Amino acid sequence: MKYLFSILILLISLESISQTDEFIIRGKFRNIKATAVDLMPVLDGVSQITKTEVFENSDSFMIKGLIAQPHLFRLVVKPANGYYRRSSQFFIDKGNHDLQIVDDSDIFNVIKVSNSITQDEYETKFLPFMEKNSSDSKNAEWLSTIKYVEVHPESFVSVWMLYELLNRSDDKTFFTNQKPIEFKEPVSNSKIGILCSTVMSNTFKLKEGSPFPKDFFSLESNKKNVSKKQNIKFTLIDFWFSNCGPCISQMPTLVKLFDYYKNKGFQIISICSDAIENKSQMKKVILEQKMTWENLFDINRKKSLEYGIHYFPTNYLLDNKGVIIKKNISLIELESLLKN
Repeated sequence: MKYLFSILILLISLESISQTDEFIIRGKFRNIKATAVDLMPVLDGVSQITKTEVFENSDSFMIKGLIAQPHLFRLVVKPANGYYRRSSQFFIDKGNHDLQIVDDSDIFNVIKVSNSITQDEYETKFLPFMEKNSSDSKNAEWLSTIKYVEVHPESFVSVWMLYELLNRSDDKTFFTNQKPIEFKEPVSNSKIGILCSTVMSNTFKLKEGSPFPKDFFSLESNKKNVSKKQNIKFTLIDFWFSNCGPCISQMPTLVKLFDYYKNKGFQIISICSDAIENKSQMKKVILEQKMTWENLFDINRKKSLEYGIHYFPTNYLLDNKGVIIKKNISLIELESLLKN
C-alpha cells in the first residue's frame, strides 16, 4: 500500500570532527513529523560503521560515528502518521556533506549530496553511463556495470555497484561467463573490495556443472557423527532461515519427498543462514517441521554472504558426485525427477 505524505525537505549536514574517520550527521525535517530515524547500510557483509542515533525531536536528529571508507547508505525514517520508510541510496565520504531529501510518495528521494566525490561520480558518471548503455536485453545491467568497472577499477562506485548487483541478482549466469574482474587501489585492499572479490570468486564455484563447495560442509551440524551415505543419486542443498515464510511453507513437501525417497538414493542437507541470537529458533523450527535430515548452521550468514546467497529459499541439486545439476529446482520438478 502506498502512503501519500506532504513534501519533505531534509537538510543534513555531515561534518568531520577531530579524527578524519569521524562524522556527525545533523538532519532537519520540514513539513512532516517523524518519530525515529536511522542510517542503514544498503548491504550486509561490509563492516558497519560505529554510530549512535540521537532523535532530538520530531523535526531534527543527529547521527554520529566512524567511517573508514566510502559507504552506500539509506536513511530509514518513521513518520508520526505512517510506517517506516526508506530513502534512496546515497554515498557518504569522509568530510562535510549537505543532503537534501524529498518525500516522493513512498520513498524519501535523495536529490542532492554536496561535497561527496563518490556521490558526484555516482550521479555524473555511473548513472549516465548506465542510461546510455541501457537496452531491452536481460543482461544489459550486467554488461553495463561490468564495462564501467573495467574502465574504473579503482572506483568505490564501481565496487559498490557490482557488489550490489551480485547480491540483488538471483541469476548470475551472464556474470559467470565473463572473465574475472580485478580492482585497483584504493579499492582492492578495502573491506568492500575484498568482500566483493571473494563473492565474485565464489560465484564461479556455484555454476551448474561445478562441484558444490565443500567448505559449507564444515559448518556446525545438528547431528553428531554423520556417516557418509552410500548409493546417493541426488542431494538437495537447501538454504533457509528461521523467520523465512516461503522457506517454512515448503518444508511439509520436502519432508514427504525425503521420507519417500530417502531409501531410494535421495538426501537433503539444509543450511540455516541466520543470526546467532536466532539459533534456538532454528532448532525449534527443525523439530516442529520434522526436518529429520542434517541441518548445518551458517551463523550470522557468514558463509552465505561470502557466496552471494541473499535469496531464501535457495537450493542446489547435486548428482552422485556432488556436482551441481540445477539451481533452484522447483519441488514439482524435483518430484518428477525422483519418480523417474
